[in-house]
Amino acid sequence: MNAVRAWRPSTQDVVVAAHEASHAILGIATGARVPVVSIVPSGDTDGHTILHRDVPRERRRQRRTRVSRVFLRHEAILEAQVALAGRAGEQLVTGWPQFAADPEWLDYALDWDSDLRRALECVLCASAGRRSVLAWLASAYDAALAYLFAHTLHVNVLVGALLEYWVIDPQRFLAELPPVGAPTPTK
Repeated sequence: MNAVRAWRPSTQDVVVAAHEASHAILGIATGARVPVVSIVPSGDTDGHTILHRDVPRERRRQRRTRVSRVFLRHEAILEAQVALAGRAGEQLVTGWPQFAADPEWLDYALDWDSDLRRALECVLCASAGRRSVLAWLASAYDAALAYLFAHTLHVNVLVGALLEYWVIDPQRFLAELPPVGAPTPTK
């Protein structure tokens, strides 16, 4: 009798799946459409999440008033949370912190982490000199981690689906679960 050996995902596969699932959860929670999440390696990445944002025409032409700057700051902080969600998802799976509010670590990580570069761009738009950039990044990471911890079931469902199918439409798997609420931006 021939025994069929079941495929078991490696720890790296689970970490990548948690990373991409976390981007998807925070993206959906902040109003983005997320048609595809994948853990198929391509180029220099181990996976990817596609996010689409619909920006109304009047917002694109909106003048830079004080109110619009506050609104844009709010959006930038949420975008930083989405960008750092992958690292927060990795921490949920491994238990090891994936972010350090240390300038030397930041210089090192910016060389290879495109998500961190995106978060830094968002934070630079939002900071306006009120707080240090590292403090903004740390609070965005902490907020993303807290949000994902509160929605662990959603993360686990997407991780399981990614490990089984490798490329998924997250809406299909999240449809049976309670909807994810919007995260609150850090202050």
